[in-house]
Amino acid sequence: MKLNELESKLASREIKKGAYTAITWQSNVPLRASATGSTNVRKVTQGVGRIGVNYGHIAKIREQGIVPGPLPYGQWQPGKENIVIDHNGAYQLRIAKTGNGHQYPKVVYLQDGQEISKEALMATGIVLPSYWSGEKDNLIFNVKLENVLRIGKRGE
Repeated sequence: MKLNELESKLASREIKKGAYTAITWQSNVPLRASATGSTNVRKVTQGVGRIGVNYGHIAKIREQGIVPGPLPYGQWQPGKENIVIDHNGAYQLRIAKTGNGHQYPKVVYLQDGQEISKEALMATGIVLPSYWSGEKDNLIFNVKLENVLRIGKRGE
């Protein structure tokens, strides 16, 4: 997704700050050097998140006593604070998890465009082992805007 597409969805109020929003994004899965160039593995995630949420207003953050500070890198895109981070000209979308256990994201792995289960992909041994151990459960996370496939009420 391009910044102007996101701006259009915000201007039309299709995406509202703090509202539950359908989001689909993709990312490259890091491969061992021996597999790099011979295969392509992508992770496509579809879920519900909230855009434009002030980190300090999330109850779980307050309960844990975490005090929000400045961004560790980049800066807020003017007029899109708590939504878009500009990091050296690359934009990132700030997403807050819903906190609702019923809305876990759906993840699909694609190897060379074909769906493959997580277990089968792990068994191939082509993915860096650190990828599987690095899964975190952050309340707020960033996704490169260029990796957002769909966003909006219906994920359009």
